[in-house]
Amino acid sequence: MTVWIGLCWHGGEFGVLYIPTYKENIFVGTKGYQTHDDVLSDKATLYSIDQNNFRNPVVQLRPVSISNGLVWALNNSVMYYIDSLTMKVEAFDFDVQQGDISGRRTIIDISDYGYEDAIPDGMTIDDQGHLWVALMFGGTVLHVDPDTKEIIYSYKLPTSRVTSVAWGGPNLDELFITTGQDKVELNAEPLQGAIFTIRGTGRRGVPPNYFRFDNKQFKDISYNVFAYTNLTFTHAESPVWDSETNKLYWVDVLNQNVHELDYFTWRHNYKHIGYGEVNVVVPVMNSNRLLVGVRAELYLLDWSKSGDAAIRLLAALDQGKPDNVVNEGKADPMGRFWGGTKGPQRGDKVAHDEAALYSLEGPWYSARVKLKPVSISNGLVWSLNDTIMYYIDSTTRKIEAFDFEVRTGHISNRRTILNIRDYGYDKAIPDGMTIDADGLLWVALMFDGSIIRIDPDSRTIVEKYKLPVSRTTSVTWAGPQLDHLIVTTSRRNITPDELAREPLSGAIFILQQTGTRGVPAYKFVFENADLY
Repeated sequence: MTVWIGLCWHGGEFGVLYIPTYKENIFVGTKGYQTHDDVLSDKATLYSIDQNNFRNPVVQLRPVSISNGLVWALNNSVMYYIDSLTMKVEAFDFDVQQGDISGRRTIIDISDYGYEDAIPDGMTIDDQGHLWVALMFGGTVLHVDPDTKEIIYSYKLPTSRVTSVAWGGPNLDELFITTGQDKVELNAEPLQGAIFTIRGTGRRGVPPNYFRFDNKQFKDISYNVFAYTNLTFTHAESPVWDSETNKLYWVDVLNQNVHELDYFTWRHNYKHIGYGEVNVVVPVMNSNRLLVGVRAELYLLDWSKSGDAAIRLLAALDQGKPDNVVNEGKADPMGRFWGGTKGPQRGDKVAHDEAALYSLEGPWYSARVKLKPVSISNGLVWSLNDTIMYYIDSTTRKIEAFDFEVRTGHISNRRTILNIRDYGYDKAIPDGMTIDADGLLWVALMFDGSIIRIDPDSRTIVEKYKLPVSRTTSVTWAGPQLDHLIVTTSRRNITPDELAREPLSGAIFILQQTGTRGVPAYKFVFENADLY
């Protein structure tokens, strides 16, 4: 659901508009699918959402095309509303106690005033109860008297794409106007995308109300502080932090490289394998070598050596299935390696039920099947007390849990912690996963560009971080204090148009100030690894 949130002013910052109903609801509207400036008609809805029942929005109006301006009369008895493609500013009787609307009628139709090429967009109200409406494609802000249903004055701006309006400033007597940008028209209108301020209107706004929401129930947070690498990778995956060396490792799958970043010097190195897809890297206990997954085999990698001498074959998985690859893997609390495969992939499609989850431990290091069949074996992590293993087979859309016997590595009692479809993620799949010091899970959502934080006890999403890319692949905690959340991303299989919209695809993101931190990753135990 695309939420259109109006511009509002509070103490010099912009915030979320709250509608003061008895139920403490927020009103939000959607718009239909958009191609360039064209939006599909009658494919959207106006909702109200009760803060105590956030997952079940109530339909207030349907169908609409582009749900836009929303504002309430000074006495809260009328709700003014804009569905842009109707060209109208409309009004509804509003029950402030129940949050219900009725009695729909037209205040003005802008086409009656010669604005045939414009659409009404954002809207606000002043202290006299008059409406101020931004006209998209009209380059104008209208001052409207809703009682007489007349336009009092129009303010013309030097740009056509006027998007929304809000009163601001210490005395709420400055009208702030946001605008949009079209690169084709930018030379003719160089101020496209600017924020304008109109003073001296003789009017002022009214203080906005705010949405009071218990963030313990659910928080939807965009990245608040983040950095990203100035390098991009085709398909970055499997990030892991070595707390002993203060180095971050990850792989670039299709380019067959293992990457290393020294967190103190920011020196970046990589090792090219050249044997096929490289999907996994895991530090090895008491060794300078690394465990890597190449195609469907596991190798020990010696960074100091070159050519074939740099890798030593350890085990082969999914024998007899040459198109399968090791997709994800980690060490458990006892130092065993747990790794899963995925079936043959064509584009973004992967064959179902062609893969398996394995464990590998000494003294023989032969692969043992722990779960079969799976499709895309992905996120793996253990609870803080080592009694539960959390697991993701991506195509199920689920984060699952198993009872875990740490001494033997036996898993049992499979159950679902959360199905992301229940939260509206129909196109995304869960990918990599890590855990924080509070015992909550962090999961990368491939095709959605989000990281979700999950409370496995209450089986709910408690936070969501949105990145400016869609293909988020995995997560891990890094840094000397383990308070940096590393997010790997991909540009695999994306079109040139998608890449133009998401130029940071393939970058490594570093999220900070999340309010929590990670725990040290376990290392793979292999006796005398340097001599193998």
